[in-house]
Amino acid sequence: MAAAACAAECGVRVGLVDDNPRLGGQIWRSESSSQQESDPQIADASHWLQRMSTAGVTALCGLRVVHQPEAGVLLA
Repeated sequence: MAAAACAAECGVRVGLVDDNPRLGGQIWRSESSSQQESDPQIADASHWLQRMSTAGVTALCGLRVVHQPEAGVLLA
């Protein structure tokens, strides 16, 4: 997420593919709102999610890259 945000802030068109229903990875996912409020890693994830959104990163959730037939082309 940090790399995607930084690249987009530098003017690169970025799409972030995640095979899960939402971004965050295993570390930043939480089951309960009380855990989210007390966990500094969740706050850090929120920061990166906001930066990605502001920078215009396209989040492609629930997808997985399955093939790259040529440079600049991914099949998901």
